[in-house]
Amino acid sequence: MQLDWRKIRERVLSFSRWCLLAGIYSVLIMTSIKSVSLSFTGMAAKPPEVSNGEGAVDFIANAVESGHMSAAMVKAVRSPVVLWCFLGLLFLFVLVRMREERRLVGGDSDQFRGGNMFFRYGAEFFHATFSISFDRSWSVAKVDAFIEFIKDQLVKRVKEKLPVGIDIAPELLVKNLSTGSEKKFIRILARTSRGSLVSHFVHFETIGHAFTAHYFTFSRGLEKPSEVLRFVLESPVRIWFWFLPQTLSRYSILTRVSSFEDDSFDLIELQTRYQTINSLLWEETRTVFLEAGVLTAELAQTIVNNFTSAQQVNIGSRSPIFSVSNSPRSTFTQFGSVNVQA
Repeated sequence: MQLDWRKIRERVLSFSRWCLLAGIYSVLIMTSIKSVSLSFTGMAAKPPEVSNGEGAVDFIANAVESGHMSAAMVKAVRSPVVLWCFLGLLFLFVLVRMREERRLVGGDSDQFRGGNMFFRYGAEFFHATFSISFDRSWSVAKVDAFIEFIKDQLVKRVKEKLPVGIDIAPELLVKNLSTGSEKKFIRILARTSRGSLVSHFVHFETIGHAFTAHYFTFSRGLEKPSEVLRFVLESPVRIWFWFLPQTLSRYSILTRVSSFEDDSFDLIELQTRYQTINSLLWEETRTVFLEAGVLTAELAQTIVNNFTSAQQVNIGSRSPIFSVSNSPRSTFTQFGSVNVQA
């Protein structure tokens, strides 16, 4: 039996971090309890008189004035309270930011900076393109109208055949905050019963008398409760590193706390959703172009090649980017071209 040293190293590191967190918070709790208990020990022998209706603040003030409780003792009581109130607010703030990310993932818009498109949806597993050039007699307006027709027909057909529980956004508006530019995508989003995510994006980009169709696939693993808890508990230290990038739409908390679990059933569900949507997308793309009268033998073969390549993607693997050459960060791309006459 061959040992998976990467997995062993990850588990040892995770265990060490949990031990460190347990030690730090144990010290904080014990120190807080000790500080409060010592403060009131000095009052136990001769407690101040309590008048009817006297509140906690008045009680402490009366104790200080009567000499039963010194200013140092008051500070010792207040310090742990202030500390834990601060930590509680910080933990709540982190959870609110995570909730905001979930809203963006399920919404009708998204935003990013630089080359970090769809970073909230996990890792890119697949990217394929093909191009169509139109006859010069076509006006730009006619080309644009034709592309809109193709998009509407594709959305209509896919939506009619999508299985229950799979969401489609016909016009996901994505904005690059670095440049202010915007583009619209078709997004198809599916989750497993445990929460893993696979997302397909389709975009048609026109330039003059030609357009290119882009098909992207992203996937994100489970939001592990243990990772969420650890991220929250580590926030007093980690927030200084992720707060600004996350505010600038460069960092995703959800992607950070998600991973592809060693759960065979979840991976089966994830791959099932990927293959189902992928097959539907390519089949309906072929049908739409066939009905529009622009499906040539060359373009049909390109679509088949893309579909065949997409079937090889191992969704949920540790090396998420599908690559022909197995080089890091490369994507598989098919090009096709057809000339459409007026």
